[in-house]
Amino acid sequence: MTSRNEGAAPRFSCAARVLNAGMCWLALASVAYAQTAPTAAEPAAEPTPAQALTAAAPEGGILNFSLDPVTWWQGITRLVELGGWVVIIQLSVSVLGLTIVMYKAAQFMRVRSGALASLHRAIDAYTGGDRKKALEMLGRNALPFARDVEHALTHLREDNIETVREELYRRARVYLQPLHDHLPAIEIIYYIAPLLGLLGTVTGIIASFQALEASGAANDAAKLAGGIWEALIATGVGLSMAIPFAVMHSLLETRLNRIVSAIEDLISRVFTATLDAAPAASEARKRA
Repeated sequence: MTSRNEGAAPRFSCAARVLNAGMCWLALASVAYAQTAPTAAEPAAEPTPAQALTAAAPEGGILNFSLDPVTWWQGITRLVELGGWVVIIQLSVSVLGLTIVMYKAAQFMRVRSGALASLHRAIDAYTGGDRKKALEMLGRNALPFARDVEHALTHLREDNIETVREELYRRARVYLQPLHDHLPAIEIIYYIAPLLGLLGTVTGIIASFQALEASGAANDAAKLAGGIWEALIATGVGLSMAIPFAVMHSLLETRLNRIVSAIEDLISRVFTATLDAAPAASEARKRA
């Protein structure tokens, strides 16, 4: 009995080792298969509006620039869908601002430097004693202010210098007032454009946190990032508006300042023309 049990123990021990080895190989094979085999697809989360619009955007992103009218219009539509009512206000204000800029540019183009130089030549002719030629040059000048200069020269005498001066300055203010109009509107646009963008960003971030709180997904970084990305669209649009409008306002204001300086110089020359014309007239009488 004893010898049989002692002989069976080694055989059982060997079988146990073979069984353990087989189970280990089976476990290793299962792990390897689990790492290489395709897993079951998890239900896809519903994409955020930003993710959906980004996926549908052409190469280059939503804000890419294209000369194709269809692509351009699709980009504007995506911006409106992302930014909401703030972007609608910003785009409307930008259209209004561009209209004002084009109107002011056309208005300043009518005040040509050659016409201003022609006024100076007319005053030179007047101081040189050739009043008839000076009045003819003023009559041919396309600037409306030339009529005012002509009026001042024809009515200027030693006893009414102050009266004519006040009248000419009044007419100059009337002439320059339309050139000043609507420039403050462009300045307001590039001031409020970033503020509107900041307002849209703040309201968008608030709405994103409210949506996260309502869904209970407080640790969902993807949803939070998507909401912030959408909110920053308004700031991007605001800065894209403010920079070019600031540049255009600066250019228009510089042109206006040059026109004002030229008009002031012309007014000064009108009243010093009598001082220059007196020696010229006396010299002409001496020669005669």
